[in-house]
Amino acid sequence: MKKITKAVIPIGGFGTRLLPITKAIPKEMLPIVDKPVIQYIVEELSLSGIEEVYFIISEDRDPLINYFSRNKRLEEKLILNNKNKSYQEIVNISSIINIHFILDKEQNGSATAINLAKEYLLNEEAFLIVLADDLIRSEVPASLQLIKLYEQYKTPIIGVHKVPITDVNKYGIIKPTSNDKVEDIIEKPSLDEAPSRLASLGRYIVTNDYFKYIKDLKRGVNNEYQLTDVLKLMLRDTTFKYYEIKGQYYDIGTREGHINAIVDYAIESDKVDNDKLNINT
Repeated sequence: MKKITKAVIPIGGFGTRLLPITKAIPKEMLPIVDKPVIQYIVEELSLSGIEEVYFIISEDRDPLINYFSRNKRLEEKLILNNKNKSYQEIVNISSIINIHFILDKEQNGSATAINLAKEYLLNEEAFLIVLADDLIRSEVPASLQLIKLYEQYKTPIIGVHKVPITDVNKYGIIKPTSNDKVEDIIEKPSLDEAPSRLASLGRYIVTNDYFKYIKDLKRGVNNEYQLTDVLKLMLRDTTFKYYEIKGQYYDIGTREGHINAIVDYAIESDKVDNDKLNINT
């Protein structure tokens, strides 16, 4: 069995829910305590056994590219000043995983953005799709939870979590069956249309059949080519399972989700620091 070692992350959106800050700073670069959102996600992928990540980016993503690139002048300065811990931290950023950047010039939606990585993923049995809006804090990395399930069932998987009924119009909502299979998925349904409260949360495993369905895709919500609509097409021929990911979910694309993540990660960071002090004393 071929392992899942590749992931694609479409991050070319405008971040309109967090304007005005995202006019100048990509939302995935917004800090959660002392690290940007995207680093937490890359660390999750690394801990899940992912070796190659393909970022689908727009032309304004220079801060992202710079962040994951080596900065020799800074490294030399840190070494000169004996700041070895800081040196090691910034070197690890660019070495934790193999990262590739693919430019999306048209920005017509997540589905066609993912398609830009086709030549790198077509020979894979399956690959991981991650949405950078969705941060998940968990003991077992969220992506690894899905990978383990895929290894067991060898079928595409949609990671989900349960949302309040009043929030179903913000997400892709699945129609589940009694044996943990997905019958349908609806992007941002009205309260009356929603088939459940189970929302997809930015972690998917799909087979390379994904690329066969792009040619039949039509524009959907927001006049964009939606990932959800590709999954709907795949569901006609392919069995999908769903899995309720264990962990705390944060929608980083919203002010509330971003602030909650900062508070929770700060508390966790303080706890770790305090535990170190107790050990040392």
